[in-house]
Amino acid sequence: FRSNAHNTQHTRTPVHQNQTTNHTHANMSSATAIPVSRQVEDMWDTEKTAQGKLRVIKILIKEEVCDVAQTVPKGSNVETDFNNMKNLVTRNEACYLLFRVADSHWIFVSYVPDLARITDKLVYAATNATIRHHLGTNCFDDDPHFSQPSEFDWHAYTESKKSIRCLSEREQHIEKLVTTAAAGALAHVTASE
Repeated sequence: FRSNAHNTQHTRTPVHQNQTTNHTHANMSSATAIPVSRQVEDMWDTEKTAQGKLRVIKILIKEEVCDVAQTVPKGSNVETDFNNMKNLVTRNEACYLLFRVADSHWIFVSYVPDLARITDKLVYAATNATIRHHLGTNCFDDDPHFSQPSEFDWHAYTESKKSIRCLSEREQHIEKLVTTAAAGALAHVTASE
């Protein structure tokens, strides 16, 4: 769903006659019509390629629009940058974090803390699939859900990927990326010692 660059007022997608409007049947995986801002679209078009300069794009839902809240340039290595994402979150505010693992390989982190408002939990859960679809689900190698700042731990994250025994082709690709990035981070640390 693209917003009009010349019109700052966002509209919702109309409900088709065959869609239900009875909210009693809605669940947390239902998609929302919350649009992605022009700023997110433009930034993503630039950054999703290997030539991008950012490591993290933090997105918040404000006034019923997904918008860029903060960006972080690539730092010294993937592991440190991943661990430092804990400094971008709070214990009561939900957000999405787009994290560049390597070149054009990204992880879509949905961060919804236990102390977030119930309505925020519902909105972020319902908008998750919408924003990933809008940005391109094939652009993301993984989509972990975190609820505590302490979960931003590269070692724990990579170990959780290794514990999966039966991997699909896509999961094998993700594991290879994570392993390659971890090896690169280790080589960087070793070279600087």
